[in-house]
Amino acid sequence: MKAFPDFQDFEKVYPQRSQVMWTTLVADLETPVSAMLKLAGDTPNSFLLESVEGGATRGRYSFIGLRPDLIWRYFGDRAEINRRALHEDDAFTPCEE
Repeated sequence: MKAFPDFQDFEKVYPQRSQVMWTTLVADLETPVSAMLKLAGDTPNSFLLESVEGGATRGRYSFIGLRPDLIWRYFGDRAEINRRALHEDDAFTPCEE
């Protein structure tokens, strides 16, 4: 599986800013959900967005996101944006001062 950009180009830019990476998969070997489970596993705040055609048929594109820089949430009549999303490997371990 070839990823774009390649690792050397990714490594040059990554310390400076967020990047988008992509690859092309043969559709009958992988589903968007199975690909997400393999990539994200149980990573907090990971997500899958899929394009839809006509409201019923799956579209051509799927986007998998991990460790977002921004989290937007909506609860009833209240919305919030978290621009400082934290990524803790073990959120249940008490903080030491």
